[in-house]
Amino acid sequence: MADPTAWLRHVSLLSTLSDTQLDILGRTLVQQTHPPGHTFFRQGQRAASDTGLYFLKEGSVTISVKKPAGGFALIRNVAEGEVFGLIGLIDPGKARTATVVAGSEVTVAHLTRQAFLTLFHSHHDLSTAFQMVLAQQLVADLNKTDEALRAALRGGQDFVMLPSELVG
Repeated sequence: MADPTAWLRHVSLLSTLSDTQLDILGRTLVQQTHPPGHTFFRQGQRAASDTGLYFLKEGSVTISVKKPAGGFALIRNVAEGEVFGLIGLIDPGKARTATVVAGSEVTVAHLTRQAFLTLFHSHHDLSTAFQMVLAQQLVADLNKTDEALRAALRGGQDFVMLPSELVG
């Protein structure tokens, strides 16, 4: 029988976790499949209490923000093995900073906030390691935002909309 958490060993963000830690994490994840066009959350929407972190196992997801003049600007495409929903995991009730939509049929593994808190309080070694994982993802997200801002400025845009949490 195939190991249902084997795919976690190929998620680069989790590369520092031990096999035991990955197995514990894997047992708490809820696998979900969604059709193309499924909206995980919308910019401005409050993070629900059952929200959490999503690991993209299969398919494609786009993250976009509303433009001041209307329409949406693509922030990035999420690749298989990447995560989204980190802010909702860490700061529930906070308004979502972007809209996340499935670009194709997707399979995700969902770590709810409640499961995260249970892991955090019951597995000290895993919680310590996972704190570093979350910090690394936040740094990666900030670097991507910085790259997008620099590209916008090079393109001659007069202004750039920043999420409020990035400017104070």
